[in-house]
Amino acid sequence: MIIDTRAHVVPGSLVETLRSERRSFPSVRLLAEAGSVRMAFAGEAPARPIASWLSDLAQGREWLTSACVDHQVVGGWTDVYGYELPGEEGADWARCFNERLTNDAAALAALTPLATVPLQDGALAARVLEEALDNGFKGAMIGTQPKGVGGNLDFRPGPLLAPC
Repeated sequence: MIIDTRAHVVPGSLVETLRSERRSFPSVRLLAEAGSVRMAFAGEAPARPIASWLSDLAQGREWLTSACVDHQVVGGWTDVYGYELPGEEGADWARCFNERLTNDAAALAALTPLATVPLQDGALAARVLEEALDNGFKGAMIGTQPKGVGGNLDFRPGPLLAPC
């Protein structure tokens, strides 16, 4: 069995939810331009345009078949995790994202979704993770910049590392 363990998605229903429930996320802006969609969080510059293949389950199904991949573990596209949002709004955003991801992934049995959590607040992140696990998620995917444009969890070799 071939399993792809690193794939990103933006639930298509998330964009529609943002359009219809605008008041729920006052710090999230949705920008439609030239056939693409971008999101901006908490007054920051817009993220990169969301490529159609990140949200299109039919394209995903075709790719899995053509690449002979049997199963795919999918997490969100970290550009839209909203780490810049205020804590409570970030937690609500993560919950909304997770719910939409679960619903979209249910339409394609070959997908196992990973939750997102609001890294801008550790206590809320733990609570959202517990909720996600209770709702059937097997784990979470996080971005390497937990404070949006600052902080860095990415591995960088340095002088404190001993040679192999």
